[in-house]
Amino acid sequence: MTDVHLTIGLDENSEPVSIHDVASGKTKLHCPFCGGPLLAKKGHVLQHHFAHLGDTCHGALTSESLPAFDDFNLRLAAKELEELRGLWESSQQGKYAVPAVTPRLSAMGLFKDNPFRAGGQWEFTHRGKIPVRGLSLNLFGQLHPLLLLEPHETLQIAAAQEPGNTQIQAALLVYRAQLRRLYSTHFYCLQVDADGERLYKIGLTSRQLEDRLPEIQRDLRVHFESVKIEPLLFKLNRGHCERYFKFRYADHNRPVGRLTEYFTFSEAEFKKVLSDLKRMPERQFNEIETKIQRDWWAKEKRRISAVRRGVALAKANGLRLGRPKGSTEDVQTYLAKPANAKIVQLLKAGQTVRAAAVTAGASTRTVQRVKRALATLLDEPDS
Repeated sequence: MTDVHLTIGLDENSEPVSIHDVASGKTKLHCPFCGGPLLAKKGHVLQHHFAHLGDTCHGALTSESLPAFDDFNLRLAAKELEELRGLWESSQQGKYAVPAVTPRLSAMGLFKDNPFRAGGQWEFTHRGKIPVRGLSLNLFGQLHPLLLLEPHETLQIAAAQEPGNTQIQAALLVYRAQLRRLYSTHFYCLQVDADGERLYKIGLTSRQLEDRLPEIQRDLRVHFESVKIEPLLFKLNRGHCERYFKFRYADHNRPVGRLTEYFTFSEAEFKKVLSDLKRMPERQFNEIETKIQRDWWAKEKRRISAVRRGVALAKANGLRLGRPKGSTEDVQTYLAKPANAKIVQLLKAGQTVRAAAVTAGASTRTVQRVKRALATLLDEPDS
């Protein structure tokens, strides 16, 4: 199991702050799980992270990592990972299917049944190729956003089921903050000619490449006399692919002092690498990802709090709230509202009240109200 490092702290307003946005050393931030003070550790060996001034709390130790980013084992135990690698080799690196796999590897979505493949009936899925470095960057870029959302969905459902569980709420807040940070980063690839040696640098940045290049030039000048940099590729919002590139091409890594994002390839090898990267489609964010980007849940919480304060103030001043007495709203008009129409679609698709509430970002009370209105419209009993 890969060590999980806390990369999100909370400021005095309980707003999440990334380790990338603070200086090394003591901070004014506190732990989202236990409230203890945090120290920013930004050395050259371990991943930059926050540490407790005392013992690390259980919440921080067990917080959810970003799959296929913080590590690439996809929750496989050491023995299972060894088995997966053995199957990869016996399949001639995915060229042929294998005759049998353990139920757990199949249940994890690492293999799929295909009786028409030569050599057996079980073939590697895209997910199954990640731990063995067998998935192209193009396909990884398409699959990885879905993998990143899986823990989010689990945490979101758990948080809805246990709204009073502060540890689960903190875990969800931290995971969303990690995703929000990652979504804002871009992937780049550079060709570097340094003292007669050709290197390739990859990286992620939240800035424009023009702002990053002078820093790269300065870092390389420490190690080389002559440095020429040519940008080859810049992929917006594809920073999530950077670590998989480093993992997939670890055998080609060429450290430059403490700098670890440089690689060497033959001309023919890199032509294939660059072609793979260029095929990666433009990043498109779905509804949930867009909400995470915009910190929708936190804003909605503040909006509801402000509405409640306004209602309380209005009542204190003797004002009447709501529709005029005796007025009603037509059921069809009510169900046609965009937010309610989405809930109707989810309910008709067979989702439970709680699941529909999580997906739509609504309260269970709202979903139940929509369900009753729908039952009235269809002249069906509300079960």
